Amino acid sequence: MTSPKIDGPQLDFFSQDDSAPRAPAARPAPPPPQPLFKAPPAPPRITLPSPPRTPDDPPLRRIVLGHYAVDYELKRSARRSIGFMIDDDGLHVTAPRRATLPDIDNAIRAKQRWILTKLHERGERRAKRDERAPVTREDGARLPYRAARSCCACNRPRAATAYSIPRHANCGWA
Repeated sequence: MTSPKIDGPQLDFFSQDDSAPRAPAARPAPPPPQPLFKAPPAPPRITLPSPPRTPDDPPLRRIVLGHYAVDYELKRSARRSIGFMIDDDGLHVTAPRRATLPDIDNAIRAKQRWILTKLHERGERRAKRDERAPVTREDGARLPYRAARSCCACNRPRAATAYSIPRHANCGWA
């Protein structure tokens, strides 16, 4: 039995000879095997300042807050609530002796926005302070005072400064 010839893009499924050997169809590659357990999360990208340590000090504790790893010093005391203090060295947590570590971690997570904001502010202030030129203490030097630069009069005789204020030509200080 022969099938009529079909013109155009149509396929003629019945015109092939079934006795001819055919090449096996190519199968897609199997997907890579999936691990049985999830990999641990990637380490945090940003580490904030941590308190300095000496060999005798207890180890620091670490907590991950969002994308930040925060090291903090934990002190136990007879207080009734958990307290947070942030300085140039980082976060210091003072907790009552009866508070458990999960309670302390939950308290830190509850205040994480405030903690991260203050740590960033401290870091910015520290960076500004580090990039300023060191202060020279000499006559006519400009010193930072109350968010402004003031002129300094050093090594002046006491009698001259008590009754008259000298005028510095280089800084306009009166």
